[in-house]
Amino acid sequence: MTNNSHANELMLDAATELGKPVYVAINRGTSMKSLDKGGQVEEITFDGSGTINGIEFTEQGSYFALIKPEGSIHSHGSVTIMTVEGESAAYTYQTLGMIRRDGKLVELGCAFVSTTSNGKLASLDKAVLVLRTEIDQQVGIGKTWGWEWKR
Repeated sequence: MTNNSHANELMLDAATELGKPVYVAINRGTSMKSLDKGGQVEEITFDGSGTINGIEFTEQGSYFALIKPEGSIHSHGSVTIMTVEGESAAYTYQTLGMIRRDGKLVELGCAFVSTTSNGKLASLDKAVLVLRTEIDQQVGIGKTWGWEWKR
């Protein structure tokens, strides 16, 4: 199901004027499973890589997507990131999205980060990120940008 409302597209585009993102990741879906016969709830897993505060990482995550009758998509999931040095952080997130006219799924949401790291990732403990994700459903690749909500 899709929701191609031009008004919704404009709101999603306007919501990205938050400055330079601190988190950028590119992911590829690794599995997708429908959890109900109607295809309204899906479980998706993915892996990818990116940077957070200039620190390179790899990540793995999973989420549940609820496809609403009017076409909006509500997702919630968790992600673990790992640096080359072995530091790790995790975040949980929720997003609300829609499918644009070009076929990409665009989602906006927030993430809550936690880590026990005493190194480069230590400043991320208890961080809140504002998220924007674009997923090209044809090839299964997504890109996520995150801006830190300053405390």
